[in-house]
Amino acid sequence: MNLITAQTVMEATGLKASFDFGVTEMRLLNRHLGADPVVSFAESSKFFKYLKLLNRNSVLFLPKDLELPSDADFKVIHTEDPRWSFYTLHNYLASSGASDCVTEISSSAIIAPGATISPTNVVIGDYSVVESNAMILAGTTIGAGCIIRSGAIVGAEGFEHKRTSQGILSVKHAGEVVLSDNVEIGYHSVVSKGLFSWSPTLIGKDSKIDAQAYVTHGVSLGERVFIAAGAIVCGSSIISDDVWVGPSVTVSNGITIGKNCSIGLGANQFIDLEFGRKVIGTPAIKI
Repeated sequence: MNLITAQTVMEATGLKASFDFGVTEMRLLNRHLGADPVVSFAESSKFFKYLKLLNRNSVLFLPKDLELPSDADFKVIHTEDPRWSFYTLHNYLASSGASDCVTEISSSAIIAPGATISPTNVVIGDYSVVESNAMILAGTTIGAGCIIRSGAIVGAEGFEHKRTSQGILSVKHAGEVVLSDNVEIGYHSVVSKGLFSWSPTLIGKDSKIDAQAYVTHGVSLGERVFIAAGAIVCGSSIISDDVWVGPSVTVSNGITIGKNCSIGLGANQFIDLEFGRKVIGTPAIKI
């Protein structure tokens, strides 16, 4: 875990803070704020509604022409482009993060010839199988009894690029992928690792992902979730236990699907679903 200080910000972005600080996490204002101080950013006053969730010792990147409300006593670093400053700092930390650990593969696991396993930061559990031409990249933990089919990629960099005043900024992925026991990843499917260290991609026990599906960064799948061929589950979505996601379905980012839901063939799901709902269509409607 990196300690973020005024010196860190200076090294990463060239910005000089007029105060000292030391925090350990970077987080988005509208997501996953905890009790500890963080570094975050806001591009306009519309984000100020989230300030009440912030620890008072947090640090914010703000535009030079934007001031906090009088009752918001946070540390502020003014910048021409808060988005660029935040994600440039994130990339700097991601590139100088935790030290590598030698990959650990259980003696009972079966790794086929032609499979690619990162030599660092991978754990593969008992009796798991990695087929030929599958790729297991750094930052991946695979439980017991899992099957990674040919052509699958686990631990991939996700799709995260930011338009900034200084051009397109590609954001490094600093999180992990954790597969619980008895998970199956189908042929040519991709599971991306989390964007942030505090938001790993999680695949629950006994969940099965069919061929050519894509589970993107920060997604959390519960237990016994079935993802059919060609489906896409977008970033930071939560899929609860015993959900069926049908062929070619798209689940939009940041939504929650309740337990025992079923999303039918080709549906596009844009809103949360409560327990036991069955939907189909574009946009998805109840059936």
